[in-house]
Amino acid sequence: MTDARVLVVYYSRGGNTRGIARSIAAALHADLEELTDGMERRGTWGYLRCTLDSLLRRRARLRPLTHDPYAYDLVVVGTPVWVGRTSSLVRAYLDRHRGRMARVAFFLTHGGTARDRVFEEMAVLAGARPVSCMAIREREIEIGDDARKVETFVDALRASLPAPV
Repeated sequence: MTDARVLVVYYSRGGNTRGIARSIAAALHADLEELTDGMERRGTWGYLRCTLDSLLRRRARLRPLTHDPYAYDLVVVGTPVWVGRTSSLVRAYLDRHRGRMARVAFFLTHGGTARDRVFEEMAVLAGARPVSCMAIREREIEIGDDARKVETFVDALRASLPAPV
């Protein structure tokens, strides 16, 4: 491993993205930052709020962050896919830090299609091309078939980090 500093930033409504973020952070000895906005997003009303936020491409009002992404060599950003789009919390985070993070990588959890469109949206919001991307279907998480993808993603991230000096 290098001496590079890595931050894993994510939003998770139902826990899938959180679990993947924790696995990535543990494997890379990275700092972890969960995005929150104080809005209730559980249950039927929360689901409807998330759907509307995505359709309207809203940006959430994030609560203060613990970690400064500019202090890291790599920022790994994760989101669930909402109606074929990036979550409003991750949209707000990437937009806020557009073009100012050294390197980025993206991962997402999803139930179906639109992964390529979401990765492209994230790249535009971040103002940067990712060094690597990973998409994991909810079904893969349910049957425990996500570990192999996470391991491959982590290997790609390690390879992208600067060599120790």
